Amino acid sequence: MLPEVKVLKILKNSHELTTALNELRGTNTAKPLIFTYALPEKYTLYKTAPMIRINFISDSWISADDDDFLNKPKLAVNFWTKSLAESEKLTPIVRKALRTGGFIQYDSVRERDPDSGSTQDKQLYMNVIFVQSKGEPATDN
Repeated sequence: MLPEVKVLKILKNSHELTTALNELRGTNTAKPLIFTYALPEKYTLYKTAPMIRINFISDSWISADDDDFLNKPKLAVNFWTKSLAESEKLTPIVRKALRTGGFIQYDSVRERDPDSGSTQDKQLYMNVIFVQSKGEPATDN
């Protein structure tokens, strides 16, 4: 399974996370608004936050005797929130779900996203958690 698909399933299957997303959004959505690579245009609005995007960064192969035997993929999990309080609530929930699913955090970034709104009061906070798999056996595809 592709690592970004694995992380997508981990996050979508986290009841704690999907509940928190709906509570912060103030409405239950049919989908938890967790995507890979690109956010659909209709979900990039201030009113739809929070939403999550997963991007694959790279594979890190460990090998011996010219044979790959362990893959430790790296990914970025971005989520947009309306406030720092929302960021503070979601960050540990996302980290916990990822850790339970076999991914460890190695870095993070948080900043206002100027592309998300025309005025500062409508700009979202973009939170990025960089994770790496604890390691998965290499498979021949």
